[in-house]
Amino acid sequence: MRILIAEDEPTNRLLLEVSVRKWGHEPVVATDGCEAWELLQSPDAPAIALLDWMMPGIDGVEICRRLRAGREPRMVYVIMVTTHTQPGDIVAGLEAGADDYVTKPFESHELRVHVHCLRGVDPRAVGLCGHGNGTAALDPCPPPVREKAPRRPAGKLYAHPSRFDEVRACVDFDQRARWSRE
Repeated sequence: MRILIAEDEPTNRLLLEVSVRKWGHEPVVATDGCEAWELLQSPDAPAIALLDWMMPGIDGVEICRRLRAGREPRMVYVIMVTTHTQPGDIVAGLEAGADDYVTKPFESHELRVHVHCLRGVDPRAVGLCGHGNGTAALDPCPPPVREKAPRRPAGKLYAHPSRFDEVRACVDFDQRARWSRE
């Protein structure tokens, strides 16, 4: 699977690129928001985008807004990967159209679980931020992810309310985690 990495900071970009490649996916790298937006407009745009919030050109939140504002919203699963950790920031990112939210610094294996929990989701059937009308066929976290799940608490997972049932399925399947609608 092709995964867009939109990150202007070279060290973080390299970490994300190496991680995505290690997980068996093809990283598509953008060094600023304008480049990321162009890549997301292409006919073969990646199905998943890991977006930094603050980037030169267009920021990650504005990219989310643009993706969701068109006549036919782009079927891209957006994970904001950012240093913005305040509850208001998380709400702003999700309301702009992000599907998930991971704060920096992040653990590579934690981000991998966010990405791999999507492998069984048919993006045409999922209502990204309320823009779809079908139901998702979900295979929660595939066995390799479950077997290597971290033994320490992974922290909070933030997702758009329209994605709650899918996140809940991943959490329920693991049986070591707790969930709430808070």
